[in-house]
Amino acid sequence: MQETVCVILAAGAGKRMRQGQEEKQKVLVEVGNKPMLGHVLDLVASVGIRRVIVVVGFQGEEVTSYLKTWGRHFRIETVKQEKLIGTADAVKRTEVLLRDYRGEVLILYGDTPLLTKPTLERLLTQHRTQKNSCTLLTTRIPDPTGYGRIVYNGQSGSVGKIVEELDTTPQEKVIKEINVGVYCFQSESLFDALKEVQPNNRKGEYYLTDTISILSTHGRAVHSVLSEDRNEVLGVNSQDDLARAQDAFERGQNPTNPSS
Repeated sequence: MQETVCVILAAGAGKRMRQGQEEKQKVLVEVGNKPMLGHVLDLVASVGIRRVIVVVGFQGEEVTSYLKTWGRHFRIETVKQEKLIGTADAVKRTEVLLRDYRGEVLILYGDTPLLTKPTLERLLTQHRTQKNSCTLLTTRIPDPTGYGRIVYNGQSGSVGKIVEELDTTPQEKVIKEINVGVYCFQSESLFDALKEVQPNNRKGEYYLTDTISILSTHGRAVHSVLSEDRNEVLGVNSQDDLARAQDAFERGQNPTNPSS
């Protein structure tokens, strides 16, 4: 198997996940008697990846402490995002560890405990077969409000850009296919594109999603893999999402890894 490094984004504060008066790092909130980050690490191990870089920020010491329990499974490294100024900046923090690396970079969020091995394998297989610069996971939902919309390049089938909610035009708002934050990049393409990302959006943040339009503009191959199961791929961003994920585990629907 081609060498693959997994980058897990775990820096955000997760303000909508407050438990009582305590603000807890979202990826350490338990689902199915295990922190969500643990389920993501189970998934990464199940597809044979052995090097993981976790981007920490809010309550980074707690996350780093938890990661020490996984040392026998992976080579785990952490980098810190000092200021939470966007996902592109978070991923860029890993460049110091990957400067001489030439291979695949799988990017996951630490709050997706329901993502499954078959879906991730399908993404990786398509990425390798098509030799893409980037392959990203998408799904379709009835109400896409709040999510980045997938915009394709005419009839070519390639992805032209991802437009975040605050930046959508009226025509783009009706698109129901959304980005779910799971990507596989070729490392050179990723870090070349990150150099061009600017905070030219309403939130003033550095969006990882902007790398898609940058790669497309430069003629690099960017394609998508559609997940028909939207519950599997959406992150846990609220107490309602947490209840949904917990219900799935209680009904025995966690197919990520038998050890979960």
